[in-house]
Amino acid sequence: VFGTKLQLTHSPSPLLCPTNGKKIITVHDLFFTDHPELADDEARTLFLPVLQKTLQQADAVVVVSAFVKEALMEKFSLPHQKISVIPHGVNTEIFHAEEKSTDRLVWDKYDIHPGYILFIGSGEPRKNLPRLLDAFALLCRENSEAVLVIAGKPGKDTPVIQKRSGQHPL
Repeated sequence: VFGTKLQLTHSPSPLLCPTNGKKIITVHDLFFTDHPELADDEARTLFLPVLQKTLQQADAVVVVSAFVKEALMEKFSLPHQKISVIPHGVNTEIFHAEEKSTDRLVWDKYDIHPGYILFIGSGEPRKNLPRLLDAFALLCRENSEAVLVIAGKPGKDTPVIQKRSGQHPL
């Protein structure tokens, strides 16, 4: 696949797929450009050194918010026509989740019920998960049925989160 003449490739990160066709990249945020000292190794070593060139070579750039679009236009002089804002999420008018029996087993095993709060992201300090736990504790005063599910790559804050929550990762 690499180096071939695909009509279109999409990278969900700010790295180009090495093909000869049209290239689209997604930029979720620019944290690693503003605070490289706090970014993880992948962002610091892979994304940061090539970002300017990648943005120029991409045929289109997808961002998840108008804020990121404005930042790209300002910091990298990208024309607004090259950037499309496509927020995270699922269009439930088109996609309908179907509960599978294995999903139910995981929900039951970890006492997860409809209405849970889901956080997906790394356990890095920049995500401020201790603050999320503080906010969740306030919510629990009003709703003792509330369940918080944290999923994602472990990071420097993971031991603190596990200790405070009394839980272990799935």
